[in-house]
Amino acid sequence: MCASALYNELVAAEVCEALGLATEPRIVTPGRRPVMEIAGVPHELIRWTSRRSDQIAACLEELEHEYVTAVDDDGELKFLPVVSERARAKLNAMAARKTRPPKQKTLPLAQLRAWWKASAILTSGVAADVPRVPGIADEAHRPVDCAGRLRRRSGRRGACRGWWSGWLCGGTGRS
Repeated sequence: MCASALYNELVAAEVCEALGLATEPRIVTPGRRPVMEIAGVPHELIRWTSRRSDQIAACLEELEHEYVTAVDDDGELKFLPVVSERARAKLNAMAARKTRPPKQKTLPLAQLRAWWKASAILTSGVAADVPRVPGIADEAHRPVDCAGRLRRRSGRRGACRGWWSGWLCGGTGRS
């Protein structure tokens, strides 16, 4: 999880720097860490890309209802009438698997861009056309040396702590 968060942070920083953008935090769930988004992107446009999370949330609600109303052979409730965080996490994983669409055939990038643009305009009502910056897409898909960047940013090899440090930082897991 930490390596993934570091990778996402580095990619977002590089993309924002290359395109002259900035990020801002948005609280999705009170009491949890905020998510980082590109500043100035309308919420409607973000929701346009979040259809899958809506499907998962609806399925999760159904699974939670089934969970709290499930009875055993004697007619007694199987579980507590309140869903614990641990149970909710498992139910969320089940909902994600249950709502996962089948793989689709690959389409050319130009065709995908045209569809995304038309769909975004229909959703947001805004026909903003952002010019494509040559090389940015190619640069964004190159491998990122997370371990090297972490060492350069922290200034020391033992900057990583935890079991994953051997993999990410080339360390032993001990700092």
